[in-house]
Amino acid sequence: MKWKKCWLFMCFPLTIAIIFFLINNFKHSNDNNTSILNGKKIIVFGDNVAWGLCGDNARQARVTWPEAMEMKTGAIVCNRAILATNLSEIIGYGILERQNRYAFCNIVDKVDVSEYDYCLISYGTCDYGYSGDIGSINSKQMNTYMGALNYGVQEILRQNPSIKIFLIGPMYIKNEESENAKGNVLQDYRDAMQAISEKYNIFYIDMKNAFGINEDNVDEFYWSSPCPYEDMYTEIGKYIADELENICKKMTYEIRNPMNNIERIKIDKIKIETVLMMIFVVLGIGFCTRFNERPLREGIIYLLFQIVCIIVPGIAFTLLVNKKIESRVELFAYGYILGYCLNIFVYYLFVPFKLQE
Repeated sequence: MKWKKCWLFMCFPLTIAIIFFLINNFKHSNDNNTSILNGKKIIVFGDNVAWGLCGDNARQARVTWPEAMEMKTGAIVCNRAILATNLSEIIGYGILERQNRYAFCNIVDKVDVSEYDYCLISYGTCDYGYSGDIGSINSKQMNTYMGALNYGVQEILRQNPSIKIFLIGPMYIKNEESENAKGNVLQDYRDAMQAISEKYNIFYIDMKNAFGINEDNVDEFYWSSPCPYEDMYTEIGKYIADELENICKKMTYEIRNPMNNIERIKIDKIKIETVLMMIFVVLGIGFCTRFNERPLREGIIYLLFQIVCIIVPGIAFTLLVNKKIESRVELFAYGYILGYCLNIFVYYLFVPFKLQE
């Protein structure tokens, strides 16, 4: 009889925890607190698309994709994209002096990135359209695409070695397989950007196939290629936000600074923690069955008691206190300790002393 009463009172924290957990998640189901990027500082460098060029007379979209990303994630986004600019300096072909003056390679050292968590670099269509030289993987020349990108990445990491850099390739545009004056197609610039990302072991987001755009339907997405319709900017921002969130959830990013040519190690935390949780379950059943007369049955019952009455309410209360815990192992540890303390508290508070043995 006393064990039935103990079991009943042990379930009390579980009931309370479930109620508060459901209420709390219902209240916050539509806010930005669930995003891993919430509150993070992001800086964006880019050309026309990142600036939000939309319609005639160089009009800016009501919502640019960096703004859409900010609204979706709750991140603090600074958009340093400049209209009609390139990643590198380009000589000739009608290039205005202003475009080279505000090229990425000429402004990156003038922008303080020391306080930012993430840096997004989005160029390519203007460099392709104005026939910029691509250069080589180790180029240091500012008038080449790869040379300018080399310099920019190194400068950003010099200012902030712990910042996470994402290179964003151009979307599919109309007639992108046509060669420019230097004999390059747009895919050559994507490949160059991806090569730089591999060199520094930073992330590359391929936008070419993001929305299923091809030569047959391209006019449905652009008012004048390569400038999307206004509503598309919101979709672009959501897509990039999802890509960033997925990458950041799966990978731990900075272990070594790639400027010292030491490869950054990417650890898949989810797989490691899943294995640890499986080991816990196996060891838990084995440990519980060792000291029972009917090993398997009693062991499984005792393990379920641990999960339902200690672990679950403990994790629920832990998430109520701090929803930003990302590690499953850390969440389990805090949850078990808190759940155990709750059970002890309820036991001594509600179970009569004569039943406490």
